[in-house]
Amino acid sequence: MNAARETVLVLEGDEASRLDLVRLLEGAGYDVSSPEACEAGLGVARAKGADLLLLDERFSGLECGDLLAEFKGASATADIRVIVLSSGAAGAPVRGLDLGADDVVTRPWEPMELLARVRTQLRAKKTQDELRARLRIAEQGQEMSRSAFETLAVTEKMTRDASSLGRELKLGLAILFVAVAGMVGIYLRFSRRATSE
Repeated sequence: MNAARETVLVLEGDEASRLDLVRLLEGAGYDVSSPEACEAGLGVARAKGADLLLLDERFSGLECGDLLAEFKGASATADIRVIVLSSGAAGAPVRGLDLGADDVVTRPWEPMELLARVRTQLRAKKTQDELRARLRIAEQGQEMSRSAFETLAVTEKMTRDASSLGRELKLGLAILFVAVAGMVGIYLRFSRRATSE
């Protein structure tokens, strides 16, 4: 995995903790964005994208569920993996997972454990992205096959129609020839009668 190309967005309300997280993640080779306001964080995620979001459960005084809903509900940010940084209060990890987080880390967090969880989420995102890409390719292949099949069906119908038209044209010419011959015969009979009278 190429960590230098992966981007982590940190939305942490505590300044000291935010700086520690930025140093830790940059030291591990990740590109890190750490805006100080929620709207700025959403803007960064929408404009530049991110692979992972580390989210303080009470960032900028907003409820974690509201932020998770913003990220997971918008198509531009729905694929971003989210690790919630929780206070460790009773039920907080379960609540974070129920709200849509991919993982929850309780404070005080251990740097090596946090990095391991970051790597786990980034691997999961990479796998998910690869599956989506394969699915897109498979869907495009199906669409091309469907188009080819439809083209083949139209070509086959045109060939049958042309063959049928050829038979119908031959039959039509034969009928026309018989009709013309009959008319010539009738004309000749009438002409002979008219001349003999």
